[in-house]
Amino acid sequence: MSITSLKNHFAGWREWEPNPILVKELRQAVRSHILEGMLMVLLLMLFAGSVTALVGENLRDSEMEAGRAVFRSCLAMLAVGGLMFIPIYTGIRLALEKHQADMMFFTPLRAQNLVRGKALGGVCLAGLFLSVCLPFMAFSSLLRGLDLVTILFTVLLLYFAICVAILAAVAIGAVRAPVGGKLVLGAAFAAGLAVSCWKILFFLFDIVHSGIEPLITNGVFAFKVYVLLMSMIVGSMWFYGLSLSFIGKDPRRENPEDNRPHFIS
Repeated sequence: MSITSLKNHFAGWREWEPNPILVKELRQAVRSHILEGMLMVLLLMLFAGSVTALVGENLRDSEMEAGRAVFRSCLAMLAVGGLMFIPIYTGIRLALEKHQADMMFFTPLRAQNLVRGKALGGVCLAGLFLSVCLPFMAFSSLLRGLDLVTILFTVLLLYFAICVAILAAVAIGAVRAPVGGKLVLGAAFAAGLAVSCWKILFFLFDIVHSGIEPLITNGVFAFKVYVLLMSMIVGSMWFYGLSLSFIGKDPRRENPEDNRPHFIS
């Protein structure tokens, strides 16, 4: 896509049409009692975790660092909800729709629209979970032991990891396999998410403990962040390509030759 066509594309932003799959996903998510219940559970866990962290810091005899304790509890809740619940929820929905032969697989919509709509729906839900956690994280910034730059860096890093996990869930859900195979694949994916969540949380906890400013000049830390970001970028491109391939080659779709996967439309 040339610079001129890209400029014309953004100049006509008033004529853009919303992704129908994204609209469908958001409408069904709003009506879902599972999502509503998960948000309520997340709120209760954030409140209970913040109060427990404050009480624990008050009982300590050493220097009080309540900001770190409250933020670590909020970060753990967001990681569990974002890296575990949302990708699994997105993957299960897509797998059920493929198994039940949803009408979206019989429409002439391009495979790119289907993948982007599913992925963007999960990203919007992750933003909703993040917005629930942000007031508690903002409260932790007012306490001792934590600065605002560290909060922003760790939250952005975790949110990028959640986006990659959502793309992986879309790729897993789009796999054409029997029910038993999908169950085994889903269980392996959930176990991988749990291990990834555990490792990312410990990495973020180290950042919170040390602060981002002393770590900026550390070459080892910069290399770890660089490797993590490059892994996220490569992984997101790979999962996106797999999703396009699995959905574009579905024999139930109309005009499969017109829906060949392309990274750049």
